[in-house]
Amino acid sequence: MVEINATTKEYLTLREAADLFEKSVHNISYLVQYRRIKKYYKIEEGEILKSTKIKDKNIKKNATPVVSFNELNSYFQKIKEREKKIIEKVPNCNKDLLFFDLSEKERTKHVHRLHPYLGKFIPQLVEYYLERSFKKGDIILDPFMGSGTTLVEADTKNMRSIGIDVSKFNCMIAEAKMKKYDLKLLKREITEILEKTKILSSKKRVNGETYINDTKVLTNFIDKEYGEFSKEYETDNKFINKWFARQTKKEMLIYKSLIPNYTYQNLLTVLLSRSIRSARLTFHFQLTRLKEPIYEPYVCHKHKNKICVPTQSLLGFLKRYTNDTLRRIKEFSKIRSKKIYEIINADSRKVDLTEILSNKFKNEKIDGIITSPPYVGLINYHKQHSYAYELFGIEKNIEKEIGRKDLGKSQSAMQDYKISIAEVFKNIKRFLKEDARVFIIANDKDDLYPEIAVLSGYKIIARDERPVTKKASRERAFYTESIFHLIPLQ
Repeated sequence: MVEINATTKEYLTLREAADLFEKSVHNISYLVQYRRIKKYYKIEEGEILKSTKIKDKNIKKNATPVVSFNELNSYFQKIKEREKKIIEKVPNCNKDLLFFDLSEKERTKHVHRLHPYLGKFIPQLVEYYLERSFKKGDIILDPFMGSGTTLVEADTKNMRSIGIDVSKFNCMIAEAKMKKYDLKLLKREITEILEKTKILSSKKRVNGETYINDTKVLTNFIDKEYGEFSKEYETDNKFINKWFARQTKKEMLIYKSLIPNYTYQNLLTVLLSRSIRSARLTFHFQLTRLKEPIYEPYVCHKHKNKICVPTQSLLGFLKRYTNDTLRRIKEFSKIRSKKIYEIINADSRKVDLTEILSNKFKNEKIDGIITSPPYVGLINYHKQHSYAYELFGIEKNIEKEIGRKDLGKSQSAMQDYKISIAEVFKNIKRFLKEDARVFIIANDKDDLYPEIAVLSGYKIIARDERPVTKKASRERAFYTESIFHLIPLQ
């Protein structure tokens, strides 16, 4: 709660509120958008009016949006009280790992938000254990790499890293984050492919003539400049036809067809995937878990119960994410150390790291592990990116996913899960140093990891607990994460 003094204003601009409460303007805007606090307007005469009281749009246009100090202060006080109650419910809570005050911007800093990923941990958690348990030059392994959070954070700490994941698309996301880019070339490529997509998506034929944005053009010029496109952009893929509007499909297929012309093809693939994820025919508030396509207007909970329509075009998302991708990679390029890393698409239960450690890491062994294995029966990791697998024809390894959602949470499923996770750590153990430190982040409400440690030949020497209250999905209930600190037994 902020202290009230003689200089405290009753109404604050969004910037003033952000500075006073040590938040971002986006944080304050979010509270207004989702009706946590009211929005007011300060008109020229100094009068303060509620947003709902102003009917004349011209008055709003010339007025200054403001928020109430008392409402904000009361809201954050309630949040603090809620957080205190949550902490009381978590035995052995490590208060250094709460991260309650982190904004979404901080939790998804630089390349960590290059592509959405259900089930990732926040970078600050990785940062905490890297800083306290490892040193510059160490080799950090994540055998359940996901979207590459551990590898990115290891690089910022001048550490080398290895990531292993059974999902080929996960490896593509991680590679897009970790690759070293020529920023000038990158900017040229991602802006050029966007412009070409805009031009070609507006191309049409009328009475045998070629038109772009209703202007007649020479067909041979278009074919020479942008490549020959002799047919309409259609696909027989049932998934794509089900989940995307006609114009969206046309734009995504044009963009996809242009990718082979560029150097940074993997990044462009990830950028397109991020865009089509947002352009699926579903509710704006239901991108995480889909049910059935939506074709008609609907009441949108995300946009103040306005009537929204399913997305009909991809170009808006392509433009937004093109700019965002370039900004994030630039930010990361300023702080990264460019240490050696290796990304491996394989099953961690069977992978052999001998050759990689010999050739790329000078025969050194691994100093430690920071990882978050899949939770039993919670997520289908391939399915969450179905749109990417379907559009790009990426090979799937669904049967090798450990603990995937469709396997359920029965006693039999849990037993299989324990055996599989133990196989991973048992296999990896031979590549670790004798004094290696291993950190496993897990929502272990079923108390599986003590047995997993025994099965795989490790000893749990410490266990931290932390409540998780901020997630990508709309679910509000918190859960507890356990961070197990293990050492390999000789």
